[in-house]
Amino acid sequence: MPDTLVDLRVELQRIHVASYQTLTKKQRVVATMIARGLFNKQIAHQLQISQPTVSKQGNVIRKKMRAASRKQLIKILGSIL
Repeated sequence: MPDTLVDLRVELQRIHVASYQTLTKKQRVVATMIARGLFNKQIAHQLQISQPTVSKQGNVIRKKMRAASRKQLIKILGSIL
């Protein structure tokens, strides 16, 4: 069990990296684009997939990364990418 704030941050970072590693290759591509701040419409256009598909993938990524919101997901991804 971590004892200090630094230990907690290190443990949280480890959890985020482990969670990221569970993503598929396609999900990692979408996650990288989300981390860059792209909107679903932009991601869909660039990957030539539908917006609902991007939205669904974003929700799956958010859940796997244990993020409560897209904003939190962007922050988490920014810390590990």
